[in-house]
Amino acid sequence: LVLVAAELAASASAAHDRAGRRGAAWSAAQAAADLAGRCEGARTPLLDERSDPAQLTEREWEVARLVARGLTDKEVAARLTVSVRTVHSHLQRAYRKLGVSSRTELSEVFAAHGGT
Repeated sequence: LVLVAAELAASASAAHDRAGRRGAAWSAAQAAADLAGRCEGARTPLLDERSDPAQLTEREWEVARLVARGLTDKEVAARLTVSVRTVHSHLQRAYRKLGVSSRTELSEVFAAHGGT
């Protein structure tokens, strides 16, 4: 059943991606990857077509996750020992890749994926 759930999440990801809902596509793709990972390397045609619409870099993901948790840009900068300007840059790229435009929308994308 976990494999079926992974396939359904992969199909949802592709459908959201085609409809231009990048945040939802990303959440579904992440869910599909998580579920497929529990299936010991199983591969199916549906899993192979899974889209990965938002290839966040590790740092973009880290910044986005902290912002989604409610930290300010200044707090994120202090925690990651980078400048606030660097946080802004990573955050804007993450917004663009995820198809969101606010901290609220970013939090919703992370919440849809099971939390931050």
